[in-house]
Amino acid sequence: MDKKETAKESFAKHESENMSKQYSKLLHIKRREQLNSIQSLSNQKDYKKQKDTVKQLIAAIRKVLIEDKEILSNIEINNIEEILSDKSLIRDNFARVIENIAFFGDITLRFPLQSGIKYNKDIEFNSAVNWAYNFSKNFSYLYDDGTLKMFHLFAQELTIIPREANYRNPYDIKNIKEDLIIEASLKMKKELEEKKKAKKEASLKIKKDKSQHNEL
Repeated sequence: MDKKETAKESFAKHESENMSKQYSKLLHIKRREQLNSIQSLSNQKDYKKQKDTVKQLIAAIRKVLIEDKEILSNIEINNIEEILSDKSLIRDNFARVIENIAFFGDITLRFPLQSGIKYNKDIEFNSAVNWAYNFSKNFSYLYDDGTLKMFHLFAQELTIIPREANYRNPYDIKNIKEDLIIEASLKMKKELEEKKKAKKEASLKIKKDKSQHNEL
């Protein structure tokens, strides 16, 4: 009897592990869609339309996080596999938090001013974001490496965690412009040094040729 129960438990565990992996794969696909969406928004030339879209996205995320926080913060999650099962009553709430906090991270890094103002002024939203960030950290193994790196930057951007001494938001348009200017400056400096080097080598060659000619 014990052996049969053990086999059954083993099968159930294997099945649930596959379910967890399956959701992780679906999440990776969802994250690619979110990144494509935010990249398209970043390239929007109509500033007013871009600003309005960001505002709408943040409002939608706010609604989701606040509503699902009310449900999930009162539940102790000991087994994620049960949460992800078809029988789970909170599976959708769980997935919405996992996906929306990541999307808000993308938005924050690319539109730090707009996101930061809303986060700092809206106390309820602030609380929901902080909760969702800490909640998602408990299930970090579901995310891809790129998303985990994003989370680390996102949390520093909003100072959910202390900023590192060398912290820099690589997605902020101001920083991107600075990087381009620095890159262009370094390129010009390198080209100038190469020209000076070539000129010096040419001058030395002429002197050497003259010296050899005089010896003849």
